[in-house]
Amino acid sequence: MAVVDFRDADVIARDPANQDIVKRVSHKTLQFGMFTTTANAWWAADRVLAREAYTPGVVSLPANRYAFRLQVGDPFLLTYAPYSISEKVYRVVRIEEEDLSTEDIKVYAVEDISYIYSKCEETPIGGTGGAQDILIETLDNTVVYEAPYALSADNIEIITLAGRENGTELGYLVLLSLDGTSYTQINACTSFAIHGTLVADYSSDTYRIDDSIGFQIDFDNDDVDKIETISRIDLWGSKNLALLGTEIITFQTITPVSGDRYTIDNIYRGRFDTDLVDHLAGEDFYYLGYSKYGRFQNENFVPSSTRYFKFNPYNSQYSGDASEAAENSIAIVGRARKPYKPLNLQANENGINAKYADDVILTWRARVRGAGAGVTINWLNYEAESWEGYFEIEVYVNDILMRTTTEIDALTWTYTEAMNIDDNGSLADTIVFKILNYRLSGGVTYSSDQIELTVEKE
Repeated sequence: MAVVDFRDADVIARDPANQDIVKRVSHKTLQFGMFTTTANAWWAADRVLAREAYTPGVVSLPANRYAFRLQVGDPFLLTYAPYSISEKVYRVVRIEEEDLSTEDIKVYAVEDISYIYSKCEETPIGGTGGAQDILIETLDNTVVYEAPYALSADNIEIITLAGRENGTELGYLVLLSLDGTSYTQINACTSFAIHGTLVADYSSDTYRIDDSIGFQIDFDNDDVDKIETISRIDLWGSKNLALLGTEIITFQTITPVSGDRYTIDNIYRGRFDTDLVDHLAGEDFYYLGYSKYGRFQNENFVPSSTRYFKFNPYNSQYSGDASEAAENSIAIVGRARKPYKPLNLQANENGINAKYADDVILTWRARVRGAGAGVTINWLNYEAESWEGYFEIEVYVNDILMRTTTEIDALTWTYTEAMNIDDNGSLADTIVFKILNYRLSGGVTYSSDQIELTVEKE
């Protein structure tokens, strides 16, 4: 594809036949300041395209009595049956004489571009016409996601995910609105996530390292060929990073089943700040790899605000209609600045069937962002006595909040018998404890999700 710019106009010449052969669109921009009419620009674009999209044949031949009279620049017709050449127009580019005594003369010629048969179309930008396979369609599979700490450090960043619609998209423009009515372009992304849908339900009732269950995905197009099985050690990193619903995972093995259906096995679930959750058939799956997504900051990404996005796709010739693009919205919470929620909450050294007779001694484990938590497998053995900010504990009896304690600067807290009687009049039969980790940054409080534990009186 050749693009010719003159003054304020763009003209494109297209070669659908060549595009079908090479399976892609290439483009080149040339500027001709003296062109003043569209017709002339079309002609120039056609000439450029013919030279860029076609490799002309080159021949050399001894000069016989017919060729002897040719001069550099002269055209002639060439027919040579062994090479299936029939009356093709060639033009002389060089003549060499080996020796004055022998008078052996060799003529070098190349196909004349002006006589090459090809199917070319010229279309002004924004015009109609052209092969349907490079027109732009609205992107149906898109999502906006606030980046976790592991990807954006302590910055508030937005991840944009979009699956290709027909395979010819070169990228998409990211449009932002503060109120859902007026949109402004804030970024351009050239990375597309590989999209598919979950074939059958996938339960949260698996090990965090799922080496036995797995799931199947129906992918939308042949982009799936770019996904490869990785080594076991790479599973702990971000090489085969993916988003299934709202759960971030990595996986080791991908195996074709039939068509665009593949089996995903050896999965590390609940990565970063996400949890193992139930997934229903038909749920979206986005393969992120290392970089198949957009990620960027903006001064309008502030906590406790809702922002609206549209993705407007484009390729070498066309761009989409922003008014038809699907709208995505996200409530920004400062996800990257939130501590990870604690783990392994226990009461009197029991985290499953916890009982108490007098005092309830709570203990838990903190996960520290940047210390391997959710990035490698190391956090499973994380024993360091460190944490971010403080902890908050809520005490519930019969679904009523009885007590809230904040600024806990330790990995343990005791709900004493005296507290219990003071709150409930006597020792409660059942107590529910909820704990979260929180920190202050720039005058804003960022809190993890809560975990809870039910404790029964003996």
